Amino acid sequence: MSDAPFEAGLDAWLARLIDPPYSLAPLEAVVLARLLVAERGLTSGRIARDLELEHALVRRAADALAEKGWIEVDRGRERSAQLNLSLAPAGQALRLA
Repeated sequence: MSDAPFEAGLDAWLARLIDPPYSLAPLEAVVLARLLVAERGLTSGRIARDLELEHALVRRAADALAEKGWIEVDRGRERSAQLNLSLAPAGQALRLA
């Protein structure tokens, strides 16, 4: 069974997040999409591993998404580099769109 229809749908959905009115950077769109398909919040490290990206890139994207109101970031322990990420109400509304 081919995943082509799923991948085409995902590509179209990501393009929608990158284009106006959302205008997210491509990496921000991918991080937000990863949180949208998760059943609950994820850590920045988990997303970095899942997407095979450097942790610092995911952290920067998460910070930008939090500033825009799409996600909520819990810095957790003071010395930890991990961020606990979850959808803000604006991000949760995308699940219904």
